[in-house]
Amino acid sequence: MNGRKKKAVRALALIIALVMIVTTLMMGLTMIYGASEIYVYGASEDVTDRESLEKELGHLADVIERIRKIYKDEVSYETLVYGAFEGVFDALEDPYSEYLEAEESTEFREQSNGEFDGIGITMEDDGYGRCLVVSPVSGSPAEEAGIQSGDIIESVDGKSLAGMTLGEWGDLIRGKAGTEVTLKINRSGVIMEFTVIRAKIKTEAVTWELIGDDIGYIQISQFDSDADKEFLLKRAGAIHAGAKSLIIDVRNNPGGHVDVVCNIANMLIPGEDKVIMEMTRQEEVLGTIETNGAGMDGIPVVLLINEGSASSSEILAGALKDNGAATLVGTTTYGKGIAQSVSELKNGGTMKVSTYYFTTPDGDVINGVGVAPDVYVVNGSGLSEEDAAKEYAKLAPMTEKIKYYKGQTGLNVYAAQQRLNLLGYDLKLTATMDEATVAAVKQFQDETGMFPYGGLDYSTMAMLEQLVEEWLTGGTEDNQMAKAIELLTK
Repeated sequence: MNGRKKKAVRALALIIALVMIVTTLMMGLTMIYGASEIYVYGASEDVTDRESLEKELGHLADVIERIRKIYKDEVSYETLVYGAFEGVFDALEDPYSEYLEAEESTEFREQSNGEFDGIGITMEDDGYGRCLVVSPVSGSPAEEAGIQSGDIIESVDGKSLAGMTLGEWGDLIRGKAGTEVTLKINRSGVIMEFTVIRAKIKTEAVTWELIGDDIGYIQISQFDSDADKEFLLKRAGAIHAGAKSLIIDVRNNPGGHVDVVCNIANMLIPGEDKVIMEMTRQEEVLGTIETNGAGMDGIPVVLLINEGSASSSEILAGALKDNGAATLVGTTTYGKGIAQSVSELKNGGTMKVSTYYFTTPDGDVINGVGVAPDVYVVNGSGLSEEDAAKEYAKLAPMTEKIKYYKGQTGLNVYAAQQRLNLLGYDLKLTATMDEATVAAVKQFQDETGMFPYGGLDYSTMAMLEQLVEEWLTGGTEDNQMAKAIELLTK
């Protein structure tokens, strides 16, 4: 398609989308599924020159009629309009903003209600056209089969996902409870295959148990519409049972309602007027959410986080960390610091639009960065001893007695890039300390308590080697939970 045609299509998409926005009932929903949040807002109109808009709408009608008459194949109005809806959201270049047709909207609402047929994963486009698992739902067939956050799904029942959309990936993976689906997974370069039995996924947002005599363990699998009320009751149950400290687990929690997670943060941060989060749009601060003094003091808290802890989970992590209300244990969170509004449309469809960025109380950016733990601990890969040995044998040795800095090239750099990729960083194997590699090394140093300057020194290489060995040979041991218990029993 040449440039002129592309511009015409984009203009058509924009005009049709304006029709959709102007003529649609904007009704904010109060529930959300996946790595997103709800932000209810009033209807507003960006187009101030109404006459100009109406003129362009007239051109739009003419364009549609001409296409219908002269296009080489039969094409319906519905096809053109739906394509335009999709086009305007594609133009945003935002993976979280999308238009859902009526059928997709029904599935979305079912998922939002916490009950649906499938394997139980939250997924998105990783920015390279690949199907990325954000997190498996707690207790789902996917989690039980061993699918993990950060996995790339390459094919479903032998059908490659290359070139497909997020909706098409979902169509292949979803299915009637009791049916079987086989996924080919790429995990940090390791190819695996999982056969999973689909089930009726019914999520329970908050569960608890007592560990030993006095540690309360509370798992929050998602921040649904009443997770704050559940948390209040489950925390009271744990304390009544004798808990003198708490482990709160938001690993693989893909997010949920902003108001709900802020209510939970309010229960855990002692004192009034403590910032929980700050909201910005187009570099303008919309406001902050603060505590009201309801937080319980005197109970030590450890928050478990990992790369599958997204959005609302990151609000909680940032709020507790910056206010000194908990020790964070695990790995850096996903890095989704954007909230969405969700609106039902008169045509039965739904639109999700990224509405604002949120930051931590200290003003730290979350989007694309995540929240780093206070204590960095990796869990095992889940590989057998034999497979772990095979994967380790693929790694280049990191044995040169040479330090490397920005712009330098060498074997140690290549070996470090391989190991960083295994630990979840996305780097090209260039053997050069390019900008991406320096940034990854700096982040790794920060997460593991070293001075974060981005140089590949002996201490950094030794820590990389140690954590990769722990990841490969760790099996299914929950090292993060073990560390949390250790911290609370000192």
